[in-house]
Amino acid sequence: MAAKDSRKFGRTEIPFAKLVFALLIFVSAIYLTAMAYSWLNQLNRSNLALKSPELHQEFERFMVKFGKKYDTEEERSKRFQIFAKYYQKLKDSNKSGGGSEQSSNTDLGISRFADHPDEELPRGGCSTD
Repeated sequence: MAAKDSRKFGRTEIPFAKLVFALLIFVSAIYLTAMAYSWLNQLNRSNLALKSPELHQEFERFMVKFGKKYDTEEERSKRFQIFAKYYQKLKDSNKSGGGSEQSSNTDLGISRFADHPDEELPRGGCSTD
């Protein structure tokens, strides 16, 4: 009779596989939300950095120091974007103690290749000319 009463109230058991699937969906949703937040945070940080007067001044100094001239505003903008990423990496590396494990007081600096994407960098070392 007790078994009959429990059915009366609509008590059903949920299969284990359904519970695991629901948990998987829940964890995936949390993970995707965290990834989206992280991506948006990085995007916002990089957009704010691109508007920084300090960054624009550094790019102007870089152009003068290495004699950089760009044919179009589009090319200049593209090179500025690359320079901005490189500059941020340098700042982050220098904040964390330098770019070398051998010397924790080494600061990295801007080179003439700071406006080149990785694909354009010379392989096998850089010449000094």
